Amino acid sequence: MTAEIAILNNNALVFASDSAGTVNYQSRNQINDSFNKIFMLSKYEPVGIMIYQNLNFFDISWETIISIYRDKLGKKKFNHLNDYINDFFNFIECNFKKNEEEQERYIIKAVKWIVEDILGTSNDNGLNKEYLENLINEKLANLKDSVNESWDNIPKEFIDLILKKYRNLITSEINNSMMYCNIPFNLLSSKYFNKLIEIAQYILYEDYTGVVFGGFGEDEVHPSVISVNVGKIFNIGCAIIIF
Repeated sequence: MTAEIAILNNNALVFASDSAGTVNYQSRNQINDSFNKIFMLSKYEPVGIMIYQNLNFFDISWETIISIYRDKLGKKKFNHLNDYINDFFNFIECNFKKNEEEQERYIIKAVKWIVEDILGTSNDNGLNKEYLENLINEKLANLKDSVNESWDNIPKEFIDLILKKYRNLITSEINNSMMYCNIPFNLLSSKYFNKLIEIAQYILYEDYTGVVFGGFGEDEVHPSVISVNVGKIFNIGCAIIIF
């Protein structure tokens, strides 16, 4: 559990946060308690940014991305806070968007980790079909609970495009993981195989970063705060998925 706070009145804005955070390394979440999560977005203008949840974007820290953007922004200023936000995400899309091969590697690692975690646990308990099905149901329910609110805000067409494009890749990796864990294919019905695909799909959206922007644009009299959740960029004609 982490805490991030924004306090503002008509004249000023304050961000406060603890130092705990999560980084995604090789598709595994690692928790650390010594992160800085509050930064200046501009060296010269009263605009700040606070992050929480996953503190990496793919394999690059958000702190690094923000620092590079701040240097690039220089003395440039915008009329509204929203203009800073749009410019920031355009910068990320232009400079940190992964190519197809890199994105496929990310998906394979994410699917491999979650599926082999489930199948390996089942294997340790004697390849019991009922146990494996219960394990899959439990994992799927927990994932739905953890991402449900954010999931509801993701455009359905984006979800459909991701699954359509990467379903074969996800299916292939599940098959590879079953062989790696010595799970007989007849132990898993098509119903539960599809549930593994659904679990893999949720994993791709669980790994998001909360980004909070605050401050004044040039034409704004009072400060404002805008919060968004940021997922990954996939090469399907979509920009960064923000929900």
